[in-house]
Amino acid sequence: RAQTFSGDLTLQRLLGEISYVCALPPQELVLTDPSAIRGIADQLRKSKKEDLAKMADSINQTILLANKGDAIQWTKRKGGQLANISFNALVAALMAQEPEGSQSLQRANPALSTEEVAGIFA
Repeated sequence: RAQTFSGDLTLQRLLGEISYVCALPPQELVLTDPSAIRGIADQLRKSKKEDLAKMADSINQTILLANKGDAIQWTKRKGGQLANISFNALVAALMAQEPEGSQSLQRANPALSTEEVAGIFA
């Protein structure tokens, strides 16, 4: 006896279903009024713009806090004795296990108090 593989049977069934669907007349589906979609798209663009502005402000404020210090520390940063903490360095500290992340941040900027480091991580 010859056996047909189940893959061949499945393929034949799928071809039959595709033929059936192709034989149906095309239908136009309208899910909603196009003008409503434009309004939603405008609201989403506005919301995205506001969110991006808030995110950029939050990142800048966090970087400023991480690099806070007096004139002596600023001079040491410009002279290369203290690290300038970048966004990438902050992300690395945030991803590190505790307490190493906090301790690294405080070593990089001794002007940061424990509460300020906690604020950066919050």
